[in-house]
Amino acid sequence: MEWSDVDGDGVIRIGCLGDSITQGTETSNWPLFLQQYLDHLSETDGRTYEVKNFGKAGAAVRHYLEDLNNDGVADEYFLYDDEKYLSSLEYNPDIMIVQFGSNDGLPGNAAELDNYFKSDYTTYLVQPYLDKGATVVLATPPYASNGIVDEPVNGKISDMVREIGAEKGCPVIDINKITQPRTESFPDGIHGNDSGYSLIAQTYYHEIFGGKLNTVTIQTQPGASVQFGMHMATADDSGVATFSLADMGAPEALAGKISCKDFKPREETITVEGDAAFDFPLTPGAYNVSAGATATADGYYGENRPEFAVDGSLDTRWESEYRNNTWLMVDLGEPHRINGVNIVWEGAYSAHYTIEVSADGENFTQVADVNISKEGLETTMFDEVDARYVRVNCLVKFSMWGSSIKEIEVLSDIRG
Repeated sequence: MEWSDVDGDGVIRIGCLGDSITQGTETSNWPLFLQQYLDHLSETDGRTYEVKNFGKAGAAVRHYLEDLNNDGVADEYFLYDDEKYLSSLEYNPDIMIVQFGSNDGLPGNAAELDNYFKSDYTTYLVQPYLDKGATVVLATPPYASNGIVDEPVNGKISDMVREIGAEKGCPVIDINKITQPRTESFPDGIHGNDSGYSLIAQTYYHEIFGGKLNTVTIQTQPGASVQFGMHMATADDSGVATFSLADMGAPEALAGKISCKDFKPREETITVEGDAAFDFPLTPGAYNVSAGATATADGYYGENRPEFAVDGSLDTRWESEYRNNTWLMVDLGEPHRINGVNIVWEGAYSAHYTIEVSADGENFTQVADVNISKEGLETTMFDEVDARYVRVNCLVKFSMWGSSIKEIEVLSDIRG
């Protein structure tokens, strides 16, 4: 892809314009990962790269010029009044990456797409940067699977972005295609975790800057969840999980875990140097023995009651009160020889928790002490023990909210 140092000062300035998927969090967002990859590239090409994040949570392409609040004053949609957008205009980037469209899939916006999307996108998100001499790179929005914006985001909106690119002569990177199906990396069906954001960043690193990517394949059980470092993938029907990893110029050791229903999880460390392939078969075991179990807690928030953590659905959840030191307990109904727990954490996960077991529901023994830093599936194994009750003590909540569990399973190598 062709681009240039517009002002010739030796610093390649990259602006990243988008919604909450671009903004991310302070420690996890794709512009942050892109900066890390470009810092490595600078060691070989001698350039200096500067990445700026202008993401704004909730922002859409739509620019309102009507009185939405019926207060007699015309409202402009907040993106174009926002400090981040205004700062992006003053940044004078050499490259502006525009990744928008997810919020335009919301029902109120989707119904009006023909009336505003291409015109507002071009007027406010493309032309001002072209006028400054920047190379404007357009990106389709990440693949949506949250059941709310799926059809417009994956269909009409992505098509419109491609059309705008062709009309304005701007390169288009098809993030929508690259991120499907990647539910392990986009756990809520739209926002990424570290794996999802690094995947987006690596794509830009490769497509825009020519950065080298290594392909790593893991042969294991079909459907297995595979994680090495922050990178995640799901094994296909042939049992192959595939990663693309930015080549950082030296061997990279990545600790990981492979998990699959009705198989014992396997922990391994791989060393990646160039393209690589590994074979990690799994051993049957770790069966769920908590089907039909009941759950109680020391409290819950709203309608998110404890029984929703054992109902077999990832569409429901238990949510604690908004405080630390809360707990959820599962009653198996009778003693089982158990050796592990699967927990599917919602975005409001517990950053530090312990697992305790009991035969009588009164006297508990701690079997695990866990610090995690991500949402989604966490499998924790421990020495076999006979127990009827399993309690998860959520000691430190990660977010401003409480701790929230979508589903919990108690595991045993003996089928229940």
